[in-house]
Amino acid sequence: MLWFSCGKILWCVGNIWLIIVVYTKPKGFINKLLASRIFGAISRLALGIYINVDIMANYRAFSRRDNIAVNHTNQIQNFYLDMTAAIIISYVLYIIIDFPCFWRYVGYGSTEAIHHILEHTISMLATNSEPNWLHFIDTIPKQYTNKQPVQTEGKPDVTELSQYIIGLNPEPMVRNPLHEWALQESNKQLTEAYGRPMIDRIDMTGFPSYCFTTTNRELWYAINYWCIFGFTFDDHLDHINDKVELSKWQMKYMLGTSDEDTPMDRMLVKTLSLLRVHMSADQYVRHVMFGVGWIGSHVTKHKDRPLTHEEYWTLRELDNGGDIIWQLAELSVGFDAIEWGLTDDPLWLAFNKTASKYAIVINDIYSVPSEVAHGGGEYSYQYVLMANEGYTAQQAVDKAVAEVHQLWELVLHYAQRLNEYVNEVLHGCRGNLYWSTQCLRYSRNREGSHYVDGMFN
Repeated sequence: MLWFSCGKILWCVGNIWLIIVVYTKPKGFINKLLASRIFGAISRLALGIYINVDIMANYRAFSRRDNIAVNHTNQIQNFYLDMTAAIIISYVLYIIIDFPCFWRYVGYGSTEAIHHILEHTISMLATNSEPNWLHFIDTIPKQYTNKQPVQTEGKPDVTELSQYIIGLNPEPMVRNPLHEWALQESNKQLTEAYGRPMIDRIDMTGFPSYCFTTTNRELWYAINYWCIFGFTFDDHLDHINDKVELSKWQMKYMLGTSDEDTPMDRMLVKTLSLLRVHMSADQYVRHVMFGVGWIGSHVTKHKDRPLTHEEYWTLRELDNGGDIIWQLAELSVGFDAIEWGLTDDPLWLAFNKTASKYAIVINDIYSVPSEVAHGGGEYSYQYVLMANEGYTAQQAVDKAVAEVHQLWELVLHYAQRLNEYVNEVLHGCRGNLYWSTQCLRYSRNREGSHYVDGMFN
């Protein structure tokens, strides 16, 4: 009687509790249980199961022509029979229709799609054990964790963030031998996309030149093109506050096509077509998923108060683009992490996440002064430290530099068992640091510009 009178209310309360627990305790038991591999596989079939199990139950109910005794035994038997049949039918329909349709959009045939989804599903169901995922928030220093959000009236003065950087001594790096050729190509790429003469005056081409070692011209062209696109597109996304507009860009990135003819649309379509040539089917889908997540993170940057440490690093894990850069590093040395089954390996994930966080703190340290000069700077690690810890701007920079050294030691620790790809990522970290100290993009000089408009003649 209690269930019939309060069942719907209890169901709603249970769902609300589940959402709150997952949101407030990201490393709790419930979150780990729901994030396990077995649920990862079933979630892809959820809609099909929901539809098909109803069809099975209705077929059984309306096809009977004789009376039967209803008891718990046959009810349970019917439930498991209907559910098993629904799962099998949903899986077959998913393989034949759902997943291949997506692969056709991104440029691969259904036969290849079925082959890959079968391999992927088998690998997911092979074990229920969840890998020890490492997230950015896991490496937050203990003294900064689990603090209450800062009140709006406590916002620090962002104009104080231009401070001296002490304790970082970049190792001089040699540019990729294809740099001069790549610089000319960058100018051509930008001019072609924008329809007017443009020059890479802020040395965006320097980033791939210092970070990637490949001497394959076609591959280098594709990598360099994405990096140029990535910088300009990131600046473009920073000015979009509309979720609908971001969703449109996500769809364009997922499909690799666009009905519009803006500079960003032209660059997006071309960069994806170039990468597709050098990536396997699995690699390309993995890249697209990284890109879609990166685009979707931008709207959440706009807050009416300073972010907490957990909020900042959770967001930065999505929007930093590190997953894409290190995948380009894989291409640069001819390494396929999927082929070696490393994409869900705890050590591999820990190494990549730590390298990404190292690069983020470096970029925040060096880019903030130029962002402050252009009215920005609040979305940075130094600002988070000032807002949450009460540090002065100089103390915040010094703390960030100290954390850079700690993260570098952690990167080296995770790197011990990884070979060529590791060397490429380490090269990229050092190249990014050196480029950050040399490029006009981060210069405080008015002749330079942090944004795309500084490249127009």
